[in-house]
Amino acid sequence: MHRQILAVVFLSFAVAVPTLAQPAGARRGGDDAAASRSLERWLQQLENELEHLQEDLYFQRGSYPAGLRDQVERASQAVAHFHHEVRRSDDREHWLRDFREMDERIHELVESLNRSSDPWLQRQALRISYPDEQIHYALRRTISNPRDGFREVLARHARVLENEARNLEALAERVDRRDDRMRREIRDFADEAEDFREEVERDEDFDELREDFQEVDEKWHQAVDQINRSATGLYLRRTAQNVNRVHNQIFEMLNASGIPGRTPPADQPRPITPPRDRYEGPRDRPGIEIELPRIGRFRIPF
Repeated sequence: MHRQILAVVFLSFAVAVPTLAQPAGARRGGDDAAASRSLERWLQQLENELEHLQEDLYFQRGSYPAGLRDQVERASQAVAHFHHEVRRSDDREHWLRDFREMDERIHELVESLNRSSDPWLQRQALRISYPDEQIHYALRRTISNPRDGFREVLARHARVLENEARNLEALAERVDRRDDRMRREIRDFADEAEDFREEVERDEDFDELREDFQEVDEKWHQAVDQINRSATGLYLRRTAQNVNRVHNQIFEMLNASGIPGRTPPADQPRPITPPRDRYEGPRDRPGIEIELPRIGRFRIPF
């Protein structure tokens, strides 16, 4: 019985998708196939979020901004078209063209939702933006090397990290007002995420961004430690996992081989980066954990 419970919990944390025809790119091996599967997974998630939004608009709520239903319909059609092309074709440049059209529709919809004074619609914008950014990240991994579009992907991910961090901060205030330390650590991390987003938008040097992100990484480790020690339930931990995913992707981007860095003048030797005073050798990447009776503690799947 406990194995069945464990299976259900794992599925609840993973983005649940039905078994579908694999994208053409998934027939390749290695990291390329993994990126293609990730692309398929997040496309299905984005379709689900738009479908749920349409259902709520038609059946569960009252008045909405003029033209919102049509906007959601156009975005849904663009996502369905792109999803079809990913399954049908292995032409990565074609994928990118279709993605740009889909992405434009999604961004128009998200802007409309965020302009609304309805907090519920603003939350839908966050739910739709997240899989869209994951699609962009996975798509770049399937069609280009780490240098191509690096600044664009990093800027978009920095904005997502800040948004998800603030969302987690607001949720922590509602879920557990007694755990002051956890709420403080999450708030401090959200502040660092905001600072990092501003530094990315200021077009700072990549080496400086790596150094800046060390502070974000340290604050997130501290926040994760408190979340894992807390008695909070599954919903906050799922939200924390959304933060953790983007955070670790940014860490991966900034530390991947082939990413450009500062080039010293020819007559000046490249400085040796001193050891990070807050780290003692390599660290495991942070992970959100949960403990279940008779099963024990385990890390939420990435």
